[in-house]
Amino acid sequence: MALGGAISVDRKLRVQGKSWWPQETLSAADLATASEDGPVDVMVTHDAPAGTRIPGIHEGSDSKWPADAIADSRCHRHQLLQVVADVRPTHVWHGHYHVEYVDTLPWDDGTTTTVHGLDCDDSHWSRHLMIVRTDGAIT
Repeated sequence: MALGGAISVDRKLRVQGKSWWPQETLSAADLATASEDGPVDVMVTHDAPAGTRIPGIHEGSDSKWPADAIADSRCHRHQLLQVVADVRPTHVWHGHYHVEYVDTLPWDDGTTTTVHGLDCDDSHWSRHLMIVRTDGAIT
């Protein structure tokens, strides 16, 4: 499953309608549609689901982004988490925060979803590109 949408945490550095848009976020209809057809094997998203510790923005960190943008992002990430909980992918890949990391979301039934953050385009390709084989191996 592919699912776009995110909060531009750097929107104060951008121009509305030119380099960021209020419509960037997932709508209620987007969220409902995405949750309808689960389960899915993997998800490729723009944003990261809540519950993952993203270096530089997780709760309690000294974020370089404005508090209101982080609060909006947190709300959006919780909405995305609900979709992930509904469709239960084994892996989620996203690139919104431009930082490489791996974290795990545990579920009550003992299963987990591994969340992979991808780095920015100007980093070495191995930090922002993943090859996933159909047998589940990741390189």
